[in-house]
Amino acid sequence: MFLFLFCFLSNLVPVLSWAMLTARNYARVWINGKYISWPRNNGKWNIAQNYTFEGHWKVMAVTILGIGLRWGFVASFSDGSVTSATSGWKCTGKLWWYQPQFPWSEVDFDDNHWPKADEFNDTKVDGIDRKAKWIGSRFGFSFMLCRRKF
Repeated sequence: MFLFLFCFLSNLVPVLSWAMLTARNYARVWINGKYISWPRNNGKWNIAQNYTFEGHWKVMAVTILGIGLRWGFVASFSDGSVTSATSGWKCTGKLWWYQPQFPWSEVDFDDNHWPKADEFNDTKVDGIDRKAKWIGSRFGFSFMLCRRKF
């Protein structure tokens, strides 16, 4: 009886998932197809931001608008994972006037044709796990779409 009650009540408690993320220069974030936020750090790549979502993440999608030659994003997550070329992230680079093929941020979007993310450097940012790597697309021009299924 106790086990049944525990399982029942634990399903009623909301799960909060989080990501500490920053981008160079700007990022928009979607979780499970829901738009979460435009950055509050005014394009300061060395300031991590906390993105929180109630429930379990199935997919996270990030749009990065870059200025200059070196750009992308870096993040660590509540499940212990971090951004890297081997962590399941996929990124595609586009020109700034490109309109994304919607619904690219949705859970059931087919990203099988997208290339895996490229690692750029390991510049550390306070608040983000030290194992995280900056990722993006080597074919990025000024606009990049990245996504990962959890």
